[in-house]
Formats: sequence, C-alpha cells, structure tokens
Amino acid sequence: MKNIRKVIYALIVLNLVVDAAFLVLAPDQVAVHFGASGEADRIGSKYEHLWFPALALAFGLGLPFIAKRSDAHDGDKLLKADVVLLALMAVFSLFVFADGLSSSGSPFAALDLNVGRGAALVAGIAFVICGNIMPKSDRNEAFGLRTPWSLSNDEVWRKSQRFGGYAMIASGVLTVVAGLALPMNLVMPAMVAILLAAAGASIVASYVYYRKHYDFAE
Repeated sequence: MKNIRKVIYALIVLNLVVDAAFLVLAPDQVAVHFGASGEADRIGSKYEHLWFPALALAFGLGLPFIAKRSDAHDGDKLLKADVVLLALMAVFSLFVFADGLSSSGSPFAALDLNVGRGAALVAGIAFVICGNIMPKSDRNEAFGLRTPWSLSNDEVWRKSQRFGGYAMIASGVLTVVAGLALPMNLVMPAMVAILLAAAGASIVASYVYYRKHYDFAE
C-alpha cells in the first residue's frame, strides 16, 4: 500500500507539472470553454484552467484519506482507483491544454484536436475500469453502487455490484464508440444518455435483488 501511495503522489506531481507547463507556454488568453461540437466557444484567462490542479489535489489527497478510514481490502481498491483516476486526469489535461493552445495562435495551432472526443475516450476508459473494480468490492460506505437496497446485506450488495459493474463496462465501451463514431454535436448528449441509462438500470436492479432476497426469506 505504501508503494501505491508513492505512485499517487508521483501522479499528483505529474498533474501539477503539466498544469505549470501550460501556464508557462500559453498566452494570456486561451480557449476556456468548448461547445457541444467540441470547438472552442469562449476565450478567457489561462488561469481559469487552474481547476485542473485543484481537482487533481482533491482526488489525489481525498481518496487516500478515505482509504485510510476504510478496511484494508476496500482501502486498497480505492487507492488503485485513485491511481487510474489521476493518470486519466493527466492525459485529459494534456488533451484539453493542447486543444486550448491550438485555438490560441500558439506553436500548437497546427494540431487538430477535439476536446469532446478526448473527454469521451477518457470517460469511457474510466467507466470500464470502475466496472471491473465494482464486483470485487465489499460492502462499504465509499465506493460502488450504494443504494438503500444494495447496502441492506452482503448478498444483495454482491449481486448489485456485479450488475452495476457489467453496466459500467457496457457504458464505457458505448461511450468510447460514441466518441469515435458519432458527429461531434451528438457525443456529449450520447455520453449523458448512456451513463443515465446504466445508472438507472443498476438502481432498479439493486431494488429487484433486494425484493427477491427478502421475499424468498419470508
């Protein structure tokens, strides 16, 4: 677990280095918002991108804090999830920064990037990873498909996490496909619809497992 924490701290530093490099390389005014098409639709101060390092610090320090207060098994899973999350954040930061710079008359202007597609790819990978972790997690107060029904007992929890894991993996694959194949103005709506469908199906499934368990027990 100590080695995982070292990796987490290294990834926090990597995120901060990426952010610092952007602030040095970027002109004062850069693309700070992107529309549904993935194209920049607002120019603003480069310092508006400081939410990236803030987010990296929040997740990089927050999840280990929660992990320390969880049992060893679940704490280890949270730390591994944090590693993946921070790595994906670094990749996404690079993509967003390069896209912002390409829209700002910088030396990166020749790059043809689209932040919406990058977001779909990163989100899809994150969904698949979370889906693989969920079925392996014990009942806890920090991670997984946590509904009043799934938390009622270990058996309902196990079945709910398995269903939720499959749903997350499917949503991740569909999100990646949507990011690559759909017209850009449909990518973000498709991401939201896919995630809502997966979440809704998982919540309903946890209720069904709960009812079946207690109806059988009676």
